[in-house]
Amino acid sequence: MMLKTHKLFLIWQSDKEAQYLTDMLHQGYKLRKARFITQTFEKTQSTDGTIQLDYQTDSDLTDYLAIAKAAGWELLTTYPALQGKWLYLYHPDVQAQLYTDQQSRIDLFTRIRNHWTAFGVLMILLLIGPSFMNQMTLSRSIAPMILIIAYLYNFVNLTYRIHILKNTTKDL
Repeated sequence: MMLKTHKLFLIWQSDKEAQYLTDMLHQGYKLRKARFITQTFEKTQSTDGTIQLDYQTDSDLTDYLAIAKAAGWELLTTYPALQGKWLYLYHPDVQAQLYTDQQSRIDLFTRIRNHWTAFGVLMILLLIGPSFMNQMTLSRSIAPMILIIAYLYNFVNLTYRIHILKNTTKDL
């Protein structure tokens, strides 16, 4: 039996998404597919373990997956994003972590922010270019403005997460 849920997790909320997916796993629903706001689960027996998310560029993916598999991680599904993929990985040990120190988490969010920034700058240039703006009417300008606001919201939150992690690292 398959179950579909609809939950929005923004680009900087990977920990929250991983916790939700782990909770579903413990209730007997194993993730099979993740797309934007839709998660598809297969009904199984309640399973211990943890689900963690990671983001890797396409060029690093093969080597990374081999290392993850050797460490006991099972790839459940992927979701393409920003010249890379979100990886949804399962490990039977509840205590297992992909990122065991603050610096590696900082590196992850910095890598995501860098890809997000390149995408955002290109999007903004295309949306506010002179020829585009000359053709805009009020009804046509709402969607691009929503995209720009969403981009800025995610960028600010990624930057904030990095800032918090860096300050936590200094306190250790």
